[in-house]
Amino acid sequence: NESNPQVMKMHVMPKSSTVQNDTWIFSTVRDRTEGEIVKTWLVETYGRPERIGYIQDLETLREIGLEEIIQKYADIFSLESFMVDAMIEYFHLWDKLRICCGKQMSKYWRNELLPSNSTLKVTTMKNHSLCPHLNIDDVEERFMETKLYRLIHRHDKLRRMNRPSLLDGDLNGQYCSDYNNKVKTQGIGFNEGRKI
Repeated sequence: NESNPQVMKMHVMPKSSTVQNDTWIFSTVRDRTEGEIVKTWLVETYGRPERIGYIQDLETLREIGLEEIIQKYADIFSLESFMVDAMIEYFHLWDKLRICCGKQMSKYWRNELLPSNSTLKVTTMKNHSLCPHLNIDDVEERFMETKLYRLIHRHDKLRRMNRPSLLDGDLNGQYCSDYNNKVKTQGIGFNEGRKI
């Protein structure tokens, strides 16, 4: 009789009393040093090191790339190759949306989009190397056509994962260009603006 896995997404680790005994814990940290600190803390707090599924650090992600990170997760969960391919397709497009769209977009791209008279604008900040060259509506539409997006979208409780951030609205093929236009015309900052 299989039990449903417990899934938590948070920025602060829960008290050990709220975590089920069979829960695997995953975490994302900035670098390897922080990863070791978090791993030590997790073992001390929750016991058994086998409960730590994976600690992903952004330093390693930059070095080995998205596909290798996806492969690490695939190994942990014994995913078949067609599942890995679907994840790679999904996350390559999602990563572009995460960077170039929505309430938590890259600070460099947001700064580039802000009107010149915005009090948030930093004139000495570098421009973004990727976002100005993308047709963001095309990226959004291709993302919405992926197998994994469509699978997730069918489940009400998971659907929010298909957004650039959990604070954004649902994608519709023009969500990103509409949001980016609001940054240009209204000067909205990080995590600002109603869902559109």
